[in-house]
Amino acid sequence: MINQEHFASVTIRERLDELHRLWELLLSKLREKGLKLKHALKLVQFMRECDEVMFWINDKEAFVTSEEFGQDLEHVEVLQKKFDEFQKASHHHLNCLRIYWVIKSFFVVEILE
Repeated sequence: MINQEHFASVTIRERLDELHRLWELLLSKLREKGLKLKHALKLVQFMRECDEVMFWINDKEAFVTSEEFGQDLEHVEVLQKKFDEFQKASHHHLNCLRIYWVIKSFFVVEILE
């Protein structure tokens, strides 16, 4: 209609321009929403991992604070085995915590930008 020099060409052009502006605004808000959802997902995943590590720490605290050292050879060996397993697990969780701290630092920087 605009190319055919319709009497309302100016009105039609204005309306099309407004539609285009609103469409671009909608797409911009959609991208912003997607980015915020992506950040929220990272945060929730991070918080879940932190909760799991904190649960593990609380669970193992009883073992570490126990004053039990065994009554006989078998009992001492069982406690030593539990201690060795605990040390292996604690090294694993420490490495995981280091990774989480790096991710958290990245995540905080990414949100601030």
